[in-house]
Amino acid sequence: MKTKTLISTAVSILVLASCAGGGDILTDIYEDSATVAVAEGSPNEMSVSVTIEYPAGGVPAEAADRMTSAILKEALGADTGDVAEAVEHYISTVSEEYRSECSDLAEDFNGLEELVGALCWERQVSVLYHGSHNGISSFSAITYDYSGGAHGSTVERCLNFRLSDGSPVTETDLFIDGYADTLSGLLSARLGMAFSNPEDYDARANLMWPGTHAINGVVGDGCSPAWCVHPMEHELSAFYDITHGEGLAILTPAWMEHILNDDTLDNFVDFAKNVWGLSGDDDYELAKAGIDALRKFFFETMGMPANLREVGITDEKNFEIMATKACEGSKGSFVPLSKEDIIEIFRKAF
Repeated sequence: MKTKTLISTAVSILVLASCAGGGDILTDIYEDSATVAVAEGSPNEMSVSVTIEYPAGGVPAEAADRMTSAILKEALGADTGDVAEAVEHYISTVSEEYRSECSDLAEDFNGLEELVGALCWERQVSVLYHGSHNGISSFSAITYDYSGGAHGSTVERCLNFRLSDGSPVTETDLFIDGYADTLSGLLSARLGMAFSNPEDYDARANLMWPGTHAINGVVGDGCSPAWCVHPMEHELSAFYDITHGEGLAILTPAWMEHILNDDTLDNFVDFAKNVWGLSGDDDYELAKAGIDALRKFFFETMGMPANLREVGITDEKNFEIMATKACEGSKGSFVPLSKEDIIEIFRKAF
């Protein structure tokens, strides 16, 4: 059972940009669906449906082609800019994968009436256009997948393109330099307020924004170095059963002091200025003041343990083995760290 329709629209389905300015684009919608039995005569089957909304006018032809190719690549994994070809190939591939994965299981289910339909799966892919604003058009690619169990799963990806040439707009393009510092400053300002007065709704609400971005990848977009303090702390928690947050608070200032040099100085000056609002003529003194401000925030404002001794670590007997293990996870860090470097950081934090 298969249906196929091509629907041309004179205006986009969602004309959000009409009130936003920046122009709009015309779109076409291509739909295709199929129902595939796991084997001939089997009641177990998979339904696949694909709806692709893509540029059809209002922008230069090359820009439209570029956007369409990127949409098909993201939504269907296609290497072609031909919508019909990409959709047909996707449905065929998904159907073959379904039969391959379920053929052996289907044999076990045959004849068991209570399990009829246990391998009835579903896959839905939709790409929708949401309008244009300030020269950028926005689409979303949504995939719903059900392969048994209580519920399926939905993944939604946002796709943004420049109307001028169809090039993709990434998260890096949307956030200005210093965004991470601004979030850190907001966090340091509001966290102390919420800590001293848990009923302060405004402070707690403002913590949600930096909290959301803390590890969702946005602030690290375009920044490749590994977070070396993380694997170092994992070893502390593994050997001494301290909480992850306590270990990070203890190690981070020690790590900062260890890597402060002529090459990293500008980064720490920016940290002091943008996060803590500090100023000064001597860059090294300013950088050190920023590190001291972080230490004061952790240990005085938040009341975190100030060193390894305060969490019950009374000797250095495990420093070497912990450093050996942490060294592997620190590859590619902002400043390369050897095992000896990590041992020294543990000692600074002791």
